[in-house]
Amino acid sequence: MVLRVTPGRAAEWLVFAALFVLWGAYDFATGDRGPVLVISDVALVTAFVTMYFLDRRRGIAVTAEGLRIQGFLRAEPIGWSRVSGLELSDATRQRRVRLHLTDGTVRGLPAPQDGRGPLQRDRAFDEKVARLKAKVAEHTAGEPQPTP
Repeated sequence: MVLRVTPGRAAEWLVFAALFVLWGAYDFATGDRGPVLVISDVALVTAFVTMYFLDRRRGIAVTAEGLRIQGFLRAEPIGWSRVSGLELSDATRQRRVRLHLTDGTVRGLPAPQDGRGPLQRDRAFDEKVARLKAKVAEHTAGEPQPTP
C-alpha cells in the first residue's frame, strides 16, 4: 500500500509559480522591471515548480518489512519492530497521522493529510487512515497503541 500527498496539496506550488509568472509578465510588459528582478522571478518560478515535483513524491509505503517514509529529498525505512502505534492529530488547519516509535519518538507522516483549504482536502482521508491503522495493528499485535 502506498499513500501519497494529494495532488491538490502538491498543486499549491504551481499556484505560487503561476502567480509569479503573472506578476513578472505584468512588470515586464509595463517596463517596471530590470533584468535582475526578471532573473529572480525566473528563479522563484523554477523553485516552485521543483517543489511541486518533490512534493508529489512525498508519502509512505507499507511493506512486509515496515514503513518507508518518503520526504522531499530522502526516504527513511522504519521496520515494524520500531513501530509502537499510530495517532490521529487534528490540528487547527489539518488532520494528520503521527507515528509513535518504540524509542518514544513521534514522527508526523507526510501522508495521509487532510487540510481545510480547497486544494488540501483529501476525501478518502478516513478510509486511508483506517487501512493504515489496520496494517499497523496487524504488525504490532500485543503492543500498546496510543489513543487518539
